[in-house]
Amino acid sequence: MYPLICLLSRPITNHSLYNPFSIVQTVSTPINPLVYGVNFPTSASYIQHLGVTVSRWGGNAVTAYNPFDGFTNAGNDWYFENRMSDQGSADDWVGWVHGAGSGSMVTIPA
Repeated sequence: MYPLICLLSRPITNHSLYNPFSIVQTVSTPINPLVYGVNFPTSASYIQHLGVTVSRWGGNAVTAYNPFDGFTNAGNDWYFENRMSDQGSADDWVGWVHGAGSGSMVTIPA
């Protein structure tokens, strides 16, 4: 136990040993534009203003989506209530998202 105390009490003389991070400015691989995405964009103007490259229709809100009747179930998040989809059908959503210039990623309920 005493050697550990002695090691920790010494002054740090080589700071690079304690800095495991570095910034490399010579990287020539461009950032994939699909990282600039959002989940449930609010409007076409929102997509265009932010330059959203991919929009996601997914998550808890649509995991239990019923494409035949256009409703979803909140499950344990909110009293297991059925509710109408806020943004219409998945097909409608994909249509206006593509019209705004964004790609789409859609959750397909099991």
